[in-house]
Amino acid sequence: MKFVALTATRDPKAFDRQLLSALHRKHQSLQVVTIAAQAPLLDAAAKQAVDDADGLVIATAEHEPAQTETMLNAIQSLTQDQPRLAQKPVVIFSTSFAVQGQHASLNTIAQAMDAHGVKAKVIAKVPLDDIQHQFANGVLADDAQTQVHKAMAQLKSEISKQEDPSMSQPKIAWDATYDVIVLGFGGAGATAARFAADAGAKVLLVDAAPLGHEGGNTRYAGQIVGSAADFDEMKTYYKRLQYPLALDEDMIDTYVDGMVGMSDYFQKYLEIEKPFSVRRDWHHEKPDLVSMLPEYPEYAGGDSYDVLLVHDGTFDSAFWKTLRDQVTKRSDKIDVWFKAPAKHLIQDPSTKAVIGAQIERESVLLNIRANNGVVLATGGFENNQQMIQDYLGAESLQPLGSVYNKGDGVLLGQEVGADLWHMHNYESLGLTIRKPQGTRSKILFAWTAMAAGSAFVIGDDGTRYMNETQANRHGHLYDHGTWRIPTNNVHPYLIFDAAKYAEFAAQKPEWLDGLAHADNLADLADILHVPAENLEKTRARFDQFANNGEDQAFDREASTMTALGDGPYYALALRQSMLNTQGGPRRNVRTEVLDTTGNPIPHLYSAGELGGISANQYQGGNNLAECLIFGKIAGMNAARPKADTPAGTTDATSGASAHQQTTSLGSDLAATPKTYTTGENQYIGRSTAGMGNEIVVRVTYAAGKIENIEVLQQNESGDFGLKAIQQLPDEMVKANSTDVDAVSGASVSSKALKEAVQDALKQAQK
Repeated sequence: MKFVALTATRDPKAFDRQLLSALHRKHQSLQVVTIAAQAPLLDAAAKQAVDDADGLVIATAEHEPAQTETMLNAIQSLTQDQPRLAQKPVVIFSTSFAVQGQHASLNTIAQAMDAHGVKAKVIAKVPLDDIQHQFANGVLADDAQTQVHKAMAQLKSEISKQEDPSMSQPKIAWDATYDVIVLGFGGAGATAARFAADAGAKVLLVDAAPLGHEGGNTRYAGQIVGSAADFDEMKTYYKRLQYPLALDEDMIDTYVDGMVGMSDYFQKYLEIEKPFSVRRDWHHEKPDLVSMLPEYPEYAGGDSYDVLLVHDGTFDSAFWKTLRDQVTKRSDKIDVWFKAPAKHLIQDPSTKAVIGAQIERESVLLNIRANNGVVLATGGFENNQQMIQDYLGAESLQPLGSVYNKGDGVLLGQEVGADLWHMHNYESLGLTIRKPQGTRSKILFAWTAMAAGSAFVIGDDGTRYMNETQANRHGHLYDHGTWRIPTNNVHPYLIFDAAKYAEFAAQKPEWLDGLAHADNLADLADILHVPAENLEKTRARFDQFANNGEDQAFDREASTMTALGDGPYYALALRQSMLNTQGGPRRNVRTEVLDTTGNPIPHLYSAGELGGISANQYQGGNNLAECLIFGKIAGMNAARPKADTPAGTTDATSGASAHQQTTSLGSDLAATPKTYTTGENQYIGRSTAGMGNEIVVRVTYAAGKIENIEVLQQNESGDFGLKAIQQLPDEMVKANSTDVDAVSGASVSSKALKEAVQDALKQAQK
């Protein structure tokens, strides 16, 4: 095998150059090509060497941005005249002085390799951090050597497959073998994994999110699960929600039957002795869940609908943590990997059965065998801007849930020939605060009150486009006999006057300092890049409607309208919110993924919002019910041995088939809690009430005084919850009390942190 290594480094003492020297000693056929500092970056001989090479190695330095730029230019020069890198196997090494490198160079080059016109096949991305301590006399330390040689072995394996077609997937060198692989650790994935394990399967459950951020949209949802009292009534109601679209009757029957049995499901499988019924047990004014029963009261059959909770509380991840606990209890049968996205499904070329998945773990691509089945449960495409534009016709939407849902399951399904359905459908909660792409915003339950008074919403041209105070039904507003999500505007704003500003200021919202403002509307329009004439005319019409007591444009209630007063005037940047998408691979009642001819793709299943059942108007609680109902079916069916399952005995250690069984690659999910040390006057406190996993603190307390609070473990959301983790310890120490204000937007995390500190103080004060 011939290898070419590209580098922009000329100094032989540079660590990335030393790395290539070490590789050359191990692989004599490795030819090092140095990129020139000026044009041509690569001469004809260098390009020919790349052409002749079976595999390509790239070495770059994370701390040398100029090298990355030179490498990108070299890649471009290699592909200008011909696609010489197409499908060529590539391994990328990046050296960094930092103990934990940012790996920007590594990822930038990898993205360039996947660009249109290049399409090289990146086999592994290997970050070598703290590089100055990894070399001794030109020899790599053991851990670094292991990473490097494993990546080179992957490269050789890929080359062997390309050279010898007989080394196709059935004969691939598997890194590990499981009975079932579940892709996505959200509500549907957790459910599928536990039921597959209960059916006797050894399961690998992977998620692209890091530890503590798994859970998909289930983690951030309201924690309400759809239930029903009567099958016929619920079926009538559900079919009316989907009208005029028609769904498969068997799918509807399976779904509705699952909702009718949801209370039993909670008791039998989630170990909730008495499920909390909103219709029966809810006695709170906010949030107003009772008004959602049903969400469309004008539709027949809706009176049968109810939603269940695991306890008397919402938006606290309680339901999600219940599902997660079911996985943790089965840690002997379920291995869990975090920060491990699935890159490809591995399909038998003759039978078309999906026999495994290629998963990236710690920057190395691993081929994992699935003896019985693979379950797609990766969620929607809320954070894939290209898919949002392609399928939803919106420039961008503001996610309220997981930032790790990027449409992976859609691409994986398409890769093996899956048909797609419901790609047009998504759920919302109306407008929300505009945030940078790739970040979450907050649910604004008070939206109708927020827009009431001397305030109105404008679209991209500076005019109104909706009834701002109408209560939405998961983002849907009444539209000529049905309910639809309003046409998306790229840059909507809430426009309001000084009186409304004073009302907001009294509430001290976090967004108050980021407002655009001006003394007059013309100047404000200039700041917002909207026609001043339109904005001034919109204000004049709004004032007229308010004074006359009738909104002749959008029928907004006159009591919610107040003519704007004198300046200054303000603008709050908004964006249409997105709870989740519903589209993905089409499936049947057995949760088998179907191809474009309507036939099941062997051994491939799906569950959850990836290819969800909802196709039109959405009823709150339906998606989490779907996770439970179809997640159970998917897990049980994926676990069943198939006629073409490789024969072999069961491995006594792992429980998986011994066919091509390799050494266990372990699990990232600990079944037992960590222990922590304490010194004099120090106490450990714990709480599981947060949005993530357990919060653990170490409190130093002496002579009736809190001297220090250390957060030892937490996995709260990095956008809102982390603010509480960072701010509250100092505030509690300063106040010598846990009675401090919760951080805005992080009330659940704030409560959990206080609870953990209180737990430590109880021990200290005994």
